[in-house]
Amino acid sequence: MTRRIVLLTFLIISINGNSNDYYPIVKETSNWAVISGTTGTGGPERINKTSHYKFSGDTIIQSKAYKKILVSTDSLKLSWKKIGYAREDTILKKVWFRNLNDKEGLVYDFNLSLGKEVTICNPLYHPIYIDSTTYKLTRIDTISLQTEYRKVYTLSFNDFEAEQWIDGIGSKFGIVNSNMLGYTGGFRELLCFSGIENEYKNPKFRSCHVTALSPLFKTQNIDTAIENKEYSYQIKTTEIYENDSVTFKIYGSLPSELEFNKETGVISGIPVDTGIFPIIITINNNGYYTDKLEIDLIVIANNIPDTVKLDSFQNYYPIVKETSNWSVISGGFGSWMKICCVETNNYKISGDTTIHGKVYKKVFTCDDSLKLAWKLKALIREEINSKKVWLRDLDDKEGLIYDFSVTLGDEITVYNPFYYDSNTYTVTKIDSIFLNTEYRKVYTLSINDWEAEQWIEGIGSKLGIINCNFYAIPGGFSELLCFTDSDIKYINPDFQTCYKNKFTPTFTFQQIDTAYINQEYNFQLSTTDIFECDSISFHQSHQLPNGLTLDKNTGLISGTPNETGSFRITFLIENKGYTTDYVTLDFIVDNASNVKLFESKNLIKVYSNISTNILMVDNFNNLEILLRIIDMNGKQILLKSIEKDKCRIDIHDIPEGVYVISIFDNRTGKQLLNEKIIIN
Repeated sequence: MTRRIVLLTFLIISINGNSNDYYPIVKETSNWAVISGTTGTGGPERINKTSHYKFSGDTIIQSKAYKKILVSTDSLKLSWKKIGYAREDTILKKVWFRNLNDKEGLVYDFNLSLGKEVTICNPLYHPIYIDSTTYKLTRIDTISLQTEYRKVYTLSFNDFEAEQWIDGIGSKFGIVNSNMLGYTGGFRELLCFSGIENEYKNPKFRSCHVTALSPLFKTQNIDTAIENKEYSYQIKTTEIYENDSVTFKIYGSLPSELEFNKETGVISGIPVDTGIFPIIITINNNGYYTDKLEIDLIVIANNIPDTVKLDSFQNYYPIVKETSNWSVISGGFGSWMKICCVETNNYKISGDTTIHGKVYKKVFTCDDSLKLAWKLKALIREEINSKKVWLRDLDDKEGLIYDFSVTLGDEITVYNPFYYDSNTYTVTKIDSIFLNTEYRKVYTLSINDWEAEQWIEGIGSKLGIINCNFYAIPGGFSELLCFTDSDIKYINPDFQTCYKNKFTPTFTFQQIDTAYINQEYNFQLSTTDIFECDSISFHQSHQLPNGLTLDKNTGLISGTPNETGSFRITFLIENKGYTTDYVTLDFIVDNASNVKLFESKNLIKVYSNISTNILMVDNFNNLEILLRIIDMNGKQILLKSIEKDKCRIDIHDIPEGVYVISIFDNRTGKQLLNEKIIIN
């Protein structure tokens, strides 16, 4: 893990003599909100939680008066936990924390002058031992709050400005986070402070309870560019707000004459190089690395001729060449044939070795997009005169995997040592494909009248260079994504990328709206982004209730149901013949008299279904909301956080009676809905 230190940017105003002598910190009237998170190796920073802190209650330990340090991690601050104790000497202007293991340390000293040193030991980071750090006060500025100015102390460690403290507020890393330099593996930052007369809100964030860093990338694939043609592509993200300060960074080399705008995320220009260009783009907002995108920018040639006769082809294009590279996607099938366990493997051929008098080359593979970690997979040899290729695994099993001497109607027996069984195929078709500068033959091999494989001259199987005879392996799939060799390039038109580790789109809903008999009904099966190159269709496992239909092209369920009941149905989405996701749920058609509706300012709708004891919540703006049910004595019965646009809540286990249902905005704590319901 890497250490992450972030100093806030405050409005600093230089004044003389306008700040009080000392503002106490350990007060029961003050509250702090602090975000915390982690930085993964090579990955974006993630917020784990927002923590709210306060001091409460007096206690005496070894004749010294302390207040309890309490923390809450829910936005409504309903549940508090003790994490330690704090004491303050307002004459010495110092604050000490004591952890629950009775370890104590000095965490604040506001009695410093410029150039003086202070040793800070925060026991809340290390419950068993205390890790201390000595800082020097290198700067004193001021900040304007609502009614007064406060001093801001900058503390440095080895000439590095490591901390800032505000009079009466504490560290900008959060009230309990002084000596953040001694903490590794994450980040902390003060979101908000509130006292009796003054408050502070961090300008980087939109609220005092934050659960995720944003924006995130929405782009998954990027448009293919054409050589010598103008190109422009906007990298898409989730919403960017007014107080965000967003920049992009690109790793890897773009084609010549293409440029990347770090402020807008636009790639533009007129490319003059063809090829496959792996790039990584990161997004930074107010100093935080929020997301990473790994994609291939592909530039294809702009010189495709019309047609060519098959008899004008070169006699033979060798496959076993050290200048060639292959990218192959593979995976398995789960329930309802959903694609799973997807990975991209890259292959290359390098180095000679001799076994039993025959010369082989080594086949290497790696599964990372930057192609850094290669490992030996197999050995391969080729006879140019006979136009045949053999594959040998690391257990010394060998088999014929290609024979390009065949003609229409010929039979060929293929044995791939990775797939155990041999199969005999018939050549049923010979077509051609254009690759940048020339045509290559494409051989279609069939078994039992089924077109099982296609081989491309000089490239190999469309299932992947060492995946011929994949027909012998049930329960999985494999496809060639890309091939490169000098000026020859092949890009699978179904994917338009050379690295892919998941199939899209996927469904974004988990519940479906209840329908009501003899009332018009519409429900859209929502998904993640669908791109221009996708070919999408929607399907269902069982018949919908009478009167309703599913549009297979759009995923819209519509009509007027004329029967009631609960219908167990699986909805599936396919892209180019692959099942990319499915959802199984109960589709309910109910009597209209069983439904009570609560609505709040076009933000939230709650359907209370009396006959099934289900609450349906429509969250139109995808707010982060908190739903709470209490009984008439004020006892909390249910507390549920909701971030989806639709949610179904089972209340079967709640006893009959009268209850109050309340919904709050989880970011601001504002109440959006407060209604009485009867459960019977």
